[in-house]
Amino acid sequence: MLRGRQGPTISRQDSRHGLITLCFVQVVLSTTLLLLLTTQWTPEHRLFHLSQHIFLISWLTRGTLLAIPITSIAIVVSVWVRIPRLMLVATGIISLLLVMLVLTIVWITQLHNGIWNNVFALNYMTNGDDVCPGIAGSACCGWDYCPLPLCEFADRPCEEVVTQWIRDLFVKTMPLLSLILTLGVAQTVLGFYRVQLLWRQGVFA
Repeated sequence: MLRGRQGPTISRQDSRHGLITLCFVQVVLSTTLLLLLTTQWTPEHRLFHLSQHIFLISWLTRGTLLAIPITSIAIVVSVWVRIPRLMLVATGIISLLLVMLVLTIVWITQLHNGIWNNVFALNYMTNGDDVCPGIAGSACCGWDYCPLPLCEFADRPCEEVVTQWIRDLFVKTMPLLSLILTLGVAQTVLGFYRVQLLWRQGVFA
């Protein structure tokens, strides 16, 4: 009798241990990526700093990365303290962020393919000798409208600079966005899995 009862208990503990370990890995990975995005040490930050002013891509990625550890913590808490509404809210928020992230990836792909070139060009301002598009107030390369990531292209015409920036944006952001999307999807699956377990246990009743 005792052995028959110990089997499911050990299995349940192993399941909880695996779930907590997976959530811990998610927290470490998402926090590391978030720190890389918010520091000045990486080229990706300089690129995202430019996109932050124009497309708000960096805020979307940071929000998704921040939602991943929050959802992970909610999942771990639900192992001991069953708070179904917390699970639903956390999983729902990250699901919405993932939809926005997918739309962002599609949009960057279209931008790379030249579909949005006309709309993209209209968002820039050139003033006299300023052939480098960007945001006012950056004051680099001798231009008032040249943001830091474009300084290396200071001696090129505006059209070539924009084309190069789009290419760099695609190459440097797509792997990062794809990794964040993968982490987010995994976290969403875990979240809905926990919600399903709580539902079966009658917590929502």
